[in-house]
Amino acid sequence: MAWLNQVTPSLNSQDALKELREIWGTNLPHLFVTSSAPIQGGEQSIRTAWNQIRQQQPEAPVREATRAWDYTNFGKTALSHSRQNIADIGVSYIRFANGTRLVVRPSDYEAGRIRVAVRFGDGKLAIPASKVGLEHAINASFIAGGLGRYDVDALTRTLSGHSVGTGFGVGEDAFEFSAATTKQDLQLQLQIFAAYLTDPAWRPDGFARFMAVKDTIYRQIKSTTGAVWATQGDVILKSGDPRFGFPTEAQFDALNFEDAKAILDDARINGALEVVIVGDVTVEQAVAMVSNTFAALPPRPTSPNARTQERQIRFPEGRGTTNLSHEGRADQALGLIFWPMRDYGDGKEARALRVLESILQIRLTEVIREQEGGTYSPSTSWSPSTIYPNYGLLGATVEVKPDEVNRFIAKIEEIAKDLADGKIDEDLFLRARTPLIADFEETTHNNPWWANWLETSSFNRNRLTIIRDGKRQYEQVTLDEIKTLARQYLDPNKARIIKIMPGENARPVEATPAN
Repeated sequence: MAWLNQVTPSLNSQDALKELREIWGTNLPHLFVTSSAPIQGGEQSIRTAWNQIRQQQPEAPVREATRAWDYTNFGKTALSHSRQNIADIGVSYIRFANGTRLVVRPSDYEAGRIRVAVRFGDGKLAIPASKVGLEHAINASFIAGGLGRYDVDALTRTLSGHSVGTGFGVGEDAFEFSAATTKQDLQLQLQIFAAYLTDPAWRPDGFARFMAVKDTIYRQIKSTTGAVWATQGDVILKSGDPRFGFPTEAQFDALNFEDAKAILDDARINGALEVVIVGDVTVEQAVAMVSNTFAALPPRPTSPNARTQERQIRFPEGRGTTNLSHEGRADQALGLIFWPMRDYGDGKEARALRVLESILQIRLTEVIREQEGGTYSPSTSWSPSTIYPNYGLLGATVEVKPDEVNRFIAKIEEIAKDLADGKIDEDLFLRARTPLIADFEETTHNNPWWANWLETSSFNRNRLTIIRDGKRQYEQVTLDEIKTLARQYLDPNKARIIKIMPGENARPVEATPAN
């Protein structure tokens, strides 16, 4: 640093350019060209094209003027609303005359920061089973299409210097904008989301880019065990329901920009609307800012569509094994086993099952990693649904060498059988439960957790029960209850086993040279 401070006053652009020319020279520069297909003419064609470009007189770039933000008027400011304060958890619920619902939780967990989520429509539930993969097209197209008054580049320039975002995703049961912003930019952030809700341009650029990377996508989806599971696992565990599958290449080719637009346009115009604001803000400030954005819009439905039929999914019946293949390293394989469990409900049984999952993790770690060798790191999963009734998963996963998959799956089942047979002592129970109590206390002291659990709570107050009772549910669960649940849920006759093995095109692994 002392040397840098000494030489900095003598540095100038002319000397820097001179040094650069001495290093690089002034002749033909080094060209690096990549292509998915051979270039006709090879190196000579590249040189010829470069020489033609060099002979052209370049035009000075035109700097476009930055336009002021002008999405500020969304209609008549809402002057009335109803409000309900839930004092014990510090949450306020506000309803506006046009149907918009606002959930606010002021907090000081992140000084100056505010989390915003705007949910509308029914998300993936609204996408027909015949349109496999359409959610990916929507994600790629909507925000990338910009606004009526700004394309994406102009929008980026206009918003430069502000702490705002344009996060968007197709959720399981709603389409959702999300961002973290500041107290100073909260009004602007809400205006950005309201602008996309009311005036998306749907320029086709994003959709075109998405379709153009098809070859890359389909090369990657079998490139590792993880990629195979990420694209094929969900549909397996939901009994082959096509809505949860990754599109085949033919289905990808059939994706249609107009279909994506139609689904989302219906949701943004006709869908129920919920705004969740959590962070360094007062209820009054949030109400005022929503009053002149979302609450100023034309009337909307006051609650989401039930979508009862679309919420019906099921775990595969009976015991079964699914074999998949990957094209990654030939010495890698993945073994997984899942058991069906219940949905989240009011949290009581679901959280007791979370304790059981933690017990399973401890035993797997003790037996597989410590007794079998430190190279294997088994993991468990617990996933009770808050969207699909009577659906949830308990699972265990281990990445091993291909010739070890069967042995390790058998080892996982052996451990699960021990737990189902009641081989859980008080010490193991406490080692599993105690960290969950401490983690819950810590987790609830951050804004992202609150923002997540307050979503949909204006329509479904069961979420408040889940929020309120979490710590108590962990504290009150007993060893006997865990033994009962282990016997009920770790049933080998209901287990779904998945093996992801190297396929014919898996990459051979070069032997490591001996020292």
